[in-house]
Amino acid sequence: MGAETAPRENGSSAVPSHAEIRASVDRLLQSPEFRIPARRARLLAYLTDRSLAGEAERINEYAIGVDVFEKPASFDPKADAVVRAEISRLRQNLKDYYAGAGAADRIRSGLPARGYFPVFRFAAAPAAAPEIAADPVATKAFGWRLAAVSLVVLAAAGAVLAWRFSPVAQARLDSVVVLPFVDLSADRQSGYLADGLTDELTSDLANLNGLRVIARTSAFLFKGGAVDVRQIGRQLNVETVLEGSIVRAGDRVHIRAQLNRTQDGSHLWSHTYDVHFSDLITVQQDIARSIADDLQSSRSKEGNARLIPPGATTDPEAHDLYLRGLEAANIGTSQGYEKSISLMQAAIARDSRYAAPWFSLAKMLETMGYLGGWTPGLADRVRSGLDRALELDPQMAVAHADLAYLDWEYGYDWDRAEREFRLALQLGNRQEPHKLYAMSLADQGRFAESHEHLRMAEDLAPLDAELLFFEGGVLAWERRFPEAEQKYLAMLRRNPNETSALAALAYIATWEKDCAKAGEYAARMTRISPADYRTGSVRFAVMVCNGDRAGALKIIATRQAGAPKPPAIETAQGYAYLGDKDTALQYLEKAVDRHDFGATTMKRTPYFDSLHGDPRFIALERRVGLEP
Repeated sequence: MGAETAPRENGSSAVPSHAEIRASVDRLLQSPEFRIPARRARLLAYLTDRSLAGEAERINEYAIGVDVFEKPASFDPKADAVVRAEISRLRQNLKDYYAGAGAADRIRSGLPARGYFPVFRFAAAPAAAPEIAADPVATKAFGWRLAAVSLVVLAAAGAVLAWRFSPVAQARLDSVVVLPFVDLSADRQSGYLADGLTDELTSDLANLNGLRVIARTSAFLFKGGAVDVRQIGRQLNVETVLEGSIVRAGDRVHIRAQLNRTQDGSHLWSHTYDVHFSDLITVQQDIARSIADDLQSSRSKEGNARLIPPGATTDPEAHDLYLRGLEAANIGTSQGYEKSISLMQAAIARDSRYAAPWFSLAKMLETMGYLGGWTPGLADRVRSGLDRALELDPQMAVAHADLAYLDWEYGYDWDRAEREFRLALQLGNRQEPHKLYAMSLADQGRFAESHEHLRMAEDLAPLDAELLFFEGGVLAWERRFPEAEQKYLAMLRRNPNETSALAALAYIATWEKDCAKAGEYAARMTRISPADYRTGSVRFAVMVCNGDRAGALKIIATRQAGAPKPPAIETAQGYAYLGDKDTALQYLEKAVDRHDFGATTMKRTPYFDSLHGDPRFIALERRVGLEP
């Protein structure tokens, strides 16, 4: 592609010239139909400029991160996936544009499924004309002299490049979502099997390098609905969809699985399995291998080996107990967590070398600690479970991330947490490590990095409302209240009855001294969920905003007299908001002693703004590892 001129056929270039390419990209970036964020536009311009300048060999993740996204020299592409995420989005933006508003464009720009150098071609090029890319070898070999090279050499180079960018060479598809499998059993009692198969296939595929796998939180939003894979593809920015069903009759299980391309809804493959219940583990592995092979995400034996990670079980009873434990955990209640703990312990009793239930047991114990308080020895039990899971499967990314969470929230050991987060991020591109790391970064005041990792989490879970909630929280900690408000309003557009968003909006209104607006949100919460503890907290904030100190103190007294008592961190926030610094600091010290969930946010939350500068507050900051 390096020439300004090239052989002509019927008065037009067989290959776009530099001038034609640059003009087409300029028009593209100025087109009102091609609307992309400013930094993604910079990315396209950068890729084009480097290619036309004959510097395609400079196009790599590190160079893009530093040159385009202004990353520091210490930028590590393995730990920070911003380049891969933005390249993926830009690739889809170009596909969508040329499939719609840009269908009549004479010259088209594109990005191969693998690689960072752009491809430019005529929309209706002659059959013999290849797609020409700014390939390092082609660019350096020919440069501006291409017009003078013999047609024989040009044809040979074209043949090589034509193969490189042929449909076969570009057949890799780099993204998939596993939709919830449907339980079609007569008694409809095997939903836990269907959901468990979905969860485990998602986890297995996420072990493969180079494959973007949509997280469960977004995939399960489509559970029970009619499936239009093209619409799902647009909503999730994903290229393939796996869907299926199970039918269980006694000890026999019939499984259907089908992989579809979202661009046109076409089937890539469809398989059926009629197996004994004890063979479910093998079937799951077969499905994951088939997807990996079809998407060409991992052709090496080493890559496919991660589909069956160390610490997997061959015991069908242990596997069944584990899946039932996942179902109980996903209920999201204290009773569900307690049931899950019991089932995970039973799975471990069946197979003590089964890594997954060790991790899930630790996760449930940790969740109970943050909900009900850290009883003596509980943190040690959580760490023991995580350590055992990692002993059995050292590359379990989610276990490394959860260990980091424990080090940060409970142990106040930020350096150790940082190391574990880095390990988790290197071992896979999963939503959970990005999300947890983002909140840890926000606690430390590293807001730009926090937003970056939340965006990476959103790339893997585009419809997860919790990420909007976290993004709003980080913006609020930066005191960017209007932007935070927009995040919570976006949550309400998805679900008008989302009480966490209503509560956040009410708090923002009180911080901005708009007591009337805060009262409106509090009234909506009372109508929707009068018994929700957040409803009482919001009413308290509104009372303080309106100067009703007596009413606010009554709410605190009522909460303290009830059972269970509220966490000390919540009471500390209440007294700080009332201006009672001494009592607030007493409860804040209790929160730090008890390792209350949220104690590490003390320096960021607006509730404690009035305490900043107090020597007692500074001492507590140091205790949790936050520099004053």
